[in-house]
Order: sequence, then structure tokens, then C-alpha cells
Amino acid sequence: MSRNEHELWLSKADDDLEWCRASLREKIYYGSCFVAQQAAEKALKAYLLFKAAN
Repeated sequence: MSRNEHELWLSKADDDLEWCRASLREKIYYGSCFVAQQAAEKALKAYLLFKAAN
């Protein structure tokens, strides 16, 4: 079964959140902020794609 495009973007957002958590553990705060923003954008894109498809 093929994944929908919104699921792929949400998966990418989850990956970015894991990266963010790792950066926080290492006290790399500038990196954490950047990756958190990227995760938010990808999650929003996933939401918009989901809404457009339904």
C-alpha cells in the first residue's frame, strides 16, 4: 500500500522533531530552533495536503 503525500510530509516532520530533541540533548540551541521551525512547516504542509485531499 502506497503512502499518501501528507503522510510522507508528516513522517519528515517527525524525523525533524527527533533531530530537534537530539540537538537539545547536546545543548545545540540554535540548531534546535531551526529544526523545530522546519518540523512545524512540514507538519503544516502535511495538514494542508490532507485537507485538500478530503
